[in-house]
Amino acid sequence: MSEPLNHTLRDMSEPLNHTLRDMSEPLNHTLRDMSEPLNHTLRDMSEPLKHTLRDMSEPLNHTVRDMSEPLNHTLRDTSEPLNHTVRDMSEPLNHTLRDTSEPLNHTLRDMSEPLNHTLRDVSEPLNHTVRDMSEPLNHTLRDMSEPLNHTLRDMSPLTTH
Repeated sequence: MSEPLNHTLRDMSEPLNHTLRDMSEPLNHTLRDMSEPLNHTLRDMSEPLKHTLRDMSEPLNHTVRDMSEPLNHTLRDTSEPLNHTVRDMSEPLNHTLRDTSEPLNHTLRDMSEPLNHTLRDVSEPLNHTVRDMSEPLNHTLRDMSEPLNHTLRDMSPLTTH
């Protein structure tokens, strides 16, 4: 840096340093003055607040303990009959399902056999008919396509002009 610039910066910084020092002293003093009473108040309030919380939590804990035991008993008392009822209801339902599924399967098997036979009986002649018709139809299409292709070729020069 140049010497004149250094002098100018030094000359400017000294008043700025004084101003900052002069501002910080009252600010520090004010902060110190505010923090003392605040800390004191917090210390004074801390202990009573702890006592109040302890005093409030004890009855609440007691109430929760008092309520949980009857609730547990009630849950135990109702769950056993409910489980018993579900068991009692499921057994006949399972029997009914077993009793009806076997005859139903039998009936379906019995119905499917004639249906399969009928489908075979109908499909065989139909397949023969399709096979028998396909050969003449193919010949007819081949016979028709050749003249049609010639006609299209002959007409092609007419459509391009």
